Amino acid sequence: SAELEKPVVVAGRNVLEPSAPVIWFTYPDRWYDIGLFHLADGTFTGYYANILTPVQMNDDVWHTTDLCLDVWAGADGNVELLDQEEFAEAVERGWMDERCAAIARTTAADLMAAAVDGSWPTREVREWDLARVKLSH
Repeated sequence: SAELEKPVVVAGRNVLEPSAPVIWFTYPDRWYDIGLFHLADGTFTGYYANILTPVQMNDDVWHTTDLCLDVWAGADGNVELLDQEEFAEAVERGWMDERCAAIARTTAADLMAAAVDGSWPTREVREWDLARVKLSH
């Protein structure tokens, strides 16, 4: 469940609430990870992608760097690029090199386009809903 002090809000709507269930997909070879967000009552609200460096997994120690941009693909069909101000500040202040910034921009744009055309998230992500997670435990 989400350990939050306050809800995550996108377009004026709560999309993840404290103690709400979250399903997270992390990949060692991709420049993003994906969270399936819910309200505290279990209502699915959408997919949240963090743009980040590929996760380096060494046993139970993982390393990655958040590249500030996030993509939201709501259950209502709304697709948004989030945290653009944070990204711009990180680039401007030199906290992120130009290579990572370029990859972050491209990755976010690709995910948004794929969300709009329905090819993202992929089937393996869409198939793991709360019911399936509960069955697997």
